[in-house]
Amino acid sequence: MTLSPEDFAHASGSAEDLAALSTGTYVEERDYDLLGNVTTVRRGAPGSTRLRETTIYDGHNRATNVVRRVSATESDVVARTYFPGGQLQSESI
Repeated sequence: MTLSPEDFAHASGSAEDLAALSTGTYVEERDYDLLGNVTTVRRGAPGSTRLRETTIYDGHNRATNVVRRVSATESDVVARTYFPGGQLQSESI
């Protein structure tokens, strides 16, 4: 897929705040928490996007759980733990 600058809709002027992406037949929308972390991602056709990914963060701004919908009835859950210094300790799916 090749995207042009016209394909991007920004909530603000920076690429980090990308709120929506549209290529005409595909739409991706993102929600952010107050710290700028992506909390939800919806994808689909214009006017009918579906929730595809939800991310939960800990008090240190690290993703601890990511739920990815792979079908209407199934989801993958990625659980992460961290060492006190912030390094990734474990990741399970």
